[in-house]
Amino acid sequence: MKVSIFLYGTFRDRFKDYQHHKGLDVELPTGALAKDILSTLGISKGLGAVVIQNGRILKADEIVREGMCFNIMQPIHGG
Repeated sequence: MKVSIFLYGTFRDRFKDYQHHKGLDVELPTGALAKDILSTLGISKGLGAVVIQNGRILKADEIVREGMCFNIMQPIHGG
């Protein structure tokens, strides 16, 4: 199944020629989970990435569906 991904922060630098207005079309197996998006993109859990869909941070074990659009962001820390 195909989903659309939009990257934010330093994740955009991981993909040569990434154009934010186009995003990435990513092929995932049927029944894929939110954590499978990160794995497919080569983004390790240690980077603290979050998968967001319609303004909501998904849990790692949430199922994704064909045609969905996701944002991948890093948490921001400050003080």
